[in-house]
Amino acid sequence: MVIGGKWDDSQKSILIHVPRNCEICVKVINPNNRTKYRTWISIHRVNELDSNECDELLMCELIQESSRDISLIPGDYILMITELLGVKEERNVAIYTSIPISARICSWNPKFLIDVFQKAVGKFGREMRGITRHDISIQKYTDNEDSFMVVMAENYTIDKYLHVQYVILVIHFSHTAFIQFSRNDEDKRFADVIPPRRRQILIVAYHSPVFDGKGFGMNVEYWVSKESKTKIGRSDRAEHVPSIRSDEYVHFTTVID
Repeated sequence: MVIGGKWDDSQKSILIHVPRNCEICVKVINPNNRTKYRTWISIHRVNELDSNECDELLMCELIQESSRDISLIPGDYILMITELLGVKEERNVAIYTSIPISARICSWNPKFLIDVFQKAVGKFGREMRGITRHDISIQKYTDNEDSFMVVMAENYTIDKYLHVQYVILVIHFSHTAFIQFSRNDEDKRFADVIPPRRRQILIVAYHSPVFDGKGFGMNVEYWVSKESKTKIGRSDRAEHVPSIRSDEYVHFTTVID
């Protein structure tokens, strides 16, 4: 199947129907590259097949070929496989289950990806240090090996803009070429402006398995204002710095329910 790249309906997801309790494992192979690599994979439950929102999220993580075993109860699930660098690639996908199940290719919608990553940080992430306001939340989701990082900001204020400026720190690195960011910036400095009652994934970062380092750190500064045109670094713009491309679906700002 095709993954990544701009949304042109060539990318697909997999709809799984589970008749009774079972264990499932997913293997994802790049047929054109024998070197080590990682692929984003998520599994979430759906109650309505035409819905653009995920219900219960069971997995959203970076895998190296094989996922961990996941227990599924009877129902319908969406398996999404993607990469976040805007490059279209191919993957061979194998699904291993403890009982016979049905699976079919279905249309892929980037609105799914926005909801999945936001819920992943909300479910698996933790509040970052130094966040003291009750109406602001900045959460970070990573794994035990610190091989990836997803950061989300939520602005619960009614009439104020949330400004977040942050620097990604790659700790003890020797192979910078193996560090990947969902928003490209040479010095890894970013700034975002989130409107009232909105949430947004700020950054997704990960490194190759051959990376010789100890993961990611992050320095964050934030403030709120009545106006969105607060000066950010050398810019008076209200836009994100660097700007968010149209194909970076996961960084779209969404309304807080």
